[in-house]
Amino acid sequence: LKAESQSVGGCGGLIGRKKGAVAIRINYDDIKIVFISCHLSAHANKVDQRNEELRRISNSLISKDKRTHDLIVWLGDLNYRIQDVSNRPARSLIQNHLQSVLVRKDQLLQEAERGEIFKGYNEGTLGFKPTYKY
Repeated sequence: LKAESQSVGGCGGLIGRKKGAVAIRINYDDIKIVFISCHLSAHANKVDQRNEELRRISNSLISKDKRTHDLIVWLGDLNYRIQDVSNRPARSLIQNHLQSVLVRKDQLLQEAERGEIFKGYNEGTLGFKPTYKY
C-alpha cells in the first residue's frame, strides 16, 4: 500500500481554496490498483484549467511510477459542468427523465472525446440522475 498527494491550487494550495488529489496504490495478489480522488477547479469557464489540473495530477501521481497498473479508478469532485444549458431547462430535462439529452453537453465527456483528458480510459454508462447545483 502506498499513498501520495498532489496539490494543484495557487502557491501549492497554500492560498485560496485547496484543489488537488490523493492517490492510493494497492498491490493485491499481483493486481496493481490505483485509486485517485481529486477536487478540481470550479465554474463552467474553467474547462482548460481542469484539463491542465488532470494532466498535472496524472503526471505526478501515475506517470512517475513506471510500473504498469492493472486498474486505475478516478473519483471525486471533477467540477466539469453541463455546457450552455441553464438551470431551469436542465432541471426540467432531469425531472422528465430526459437526462440523456444533457450528455451531449457534458464538458467532461466533450473533453474526453476531443482527447484532452482521460486518454485510454473507459467510463460506464451513466445510469442515474445527475446532481445539478445551479
